[in-house]
Amino acid sequence: MNKILLVDDDELMSRMYQRVFIIEGYNVEVASDGLTGYNKAKIFKPDLILLDVMMPVMNGLQALEKLKTDPETKDIPVMMLTNLANEPDADYSLKKGAIKYLVKSNYDPKGILTEIRAYLNNDQSAALPAQNTYVCLGSCQAVITAEQYKNGLTKCGAESCTMKGQPFVKGKKSDVTGKNEAALPQEA
Repeated sequence: MNKILLVDDDELMSRMYQRVFIIEGYNVEVASDGLTGYNKAKIFKPDLILLDVMMPVMNGLQALEKLKTDPETKDIPVMMLTNLANEPDADYSLKKGAIKYLVKSNYDPKGILTEIRAYLNNDQSAALPAQNTYVCLGSCQAVITAEQYKNGLTKCGAESCTMKGQPFVKGKKSDVTGKNEAALPQEA
């Protein structure tokens, strides 16, 4: 049975996800702040950590950095699961070792389960951020190439996008959606 550590200060969300994960057969522990999550990770030794960003005592970015610099916890995979569709936080998280940056509003519990299953079923390659693409964290989830980014296309311009005018973040579409962008049309 795979073990998941859910670190989130939103008690209602934590209980909902905990129930969903338990029903699906996962062993789940919950922590309500980054420091407690870090300490539980050392004892519980989860197969995966879901980590919120905005929390008391120690926020998720601080907890991620602590987890990834501690020899006991550095190899535990971490998915950021947050309400913040924030490019600097997403970029920082991926650079510090998070395998995904998931924006809660883009997923229902089934979508989060899909992400967890994909990773825990040895599909880690799909979870690693791409080094040659950038993605919009908004509703359009547009993907551009590193070349397009270097040539000045640095902000989303889609009229209907919830993040219009916001910078793209380095990664790939599956970092945001769980879908593989291999099927997307290539740059002309």
